Amino acid sequence: MTALQQFRRDESRRAAQIESTNGLIAAKQKKLANEGFVSRAPADVIEKERAGLAELEQRQSSIEAFLAEQQGARFLMASTSECY
Repeated sequence: MTALQQFRRDESRRAAQIESTNGLIAAKQKKLANEGFVSRAPADVIEKERAGLAELEQRQSSIEAFLAEQQGARFLMASTSECY
């Protein structure tokens, strides 16, 4: 497998991770926006949900940064290989 193929495979896998994480984030946001849930749930449960949301948002940010870095590296590899 070439390095470019590896980049594409990793990029595809990371894109799937972003999609999955987006769904989880949306579910947590919906739960926390539900006034009935927030008004009845114990404070520690609400805090746990907020912490989980923050963790998911951080994970998503990390994946997106990795993808941006990979795309830059892939561009460099592609442009370098065209020179030879």
